[in-house]
This record gives sequence, structure tokens and C-alpha cells, in this order.
Amino acid sequence: MRTSASRQDRVCQKGPSRRLTDDRPRRRRVSPHQDVLLEPSYQVYPQQKFGEFRGTISDILEQMIPETLARMPYDARVCSRQAKALAGDIQERVKDLGIERYKLITVVHIGEIQQQSIRVCSRGIWDVEVDSSVTYQYQNASLYCVATIFGIYHE
Repeated sequence: MRTSASRQDRVCQKGPSRRLTDDRPRRRRVSPHQDVLLEPSYQVYPQQKFGEFRGTISDILEQMIPETLARMPYDARVCSRQAKALAGDIQERVKDLGIERYKLITVVHIGEIQQQSIRVCSRGIWDVEVDSSVTYQYQNASLYCVATIFGIYHE
């Protein structure tokens, strides 16, 4: 019993030491011969808000979703893969807009149309001044799709 206690003491003493690196400036290599020191900018508000891109993002959703799902019948296996692929494609197109300092979250729901209703909702804590979302709904003869992209400001 004494050996297990001493062993436990040694494990606690030899445990890994962790350093917090979030408050340190980061180095980024621009070229093989040059280092650049990056420091936090402490920019509290964005230069361009996510809401300013709403029209462009809505156009992207209105173009991509009907183009992808127009003639597609509902099949659970195919639609689950299609929802993942569509979310990734939408995210890439929105990233190409160059919205700086925003984390993008893209959610796509695809389901079968039967005699039911659906309500898709989300909850989160965000700053109403700078964070926003864009939602698009689509349906054809056999399926519905609800796509939402959230823009969360990250300083």
C-alpha cells in the first residue's frame, strides 16, 4: 500500500507542465529566410459586418441548392451524404467572399416530404451587433432542404 502512494506522488510530480501560449505573439514564416512576428490586433468590431454580405450569401444559397437538389428524389443514405457535401460547398463559396475575422458555421437539413411539418431552430450566445445568419428553404416534389450559415465574429 505504501508503494502505490509513493508511486502516485511521483506521477503527480512528474506530470507534464503546460504553458499557456494564447497570450504570446506568434511567429509565421513568410519565406524560408524571413520570420514575421504576429501580435494580436485587439480589434473589437469588424471593418465589414457579416450582415453586409447577406444578399450575396442569399444569392449563393439560391443558386447552389436548387441546382443540386432540383431533380433529386429523397433517399435517406444519398441525402445524408448530399447534405454534408452541400454544406461543405456552401462554406467554401462563402469563404471565397473574403469575410475577415468571422467563423462560419454551415448547417444543411434535408428531409422527406410527407404529411408533416418541421421547425428548425438553433440557440447560441452571440453579439447581436456583429454576428448574424442567413437561412434558405427549398423543396421539390419529394424532399425539403433548410440551409443556414452563421457568421460569428472572432477577434
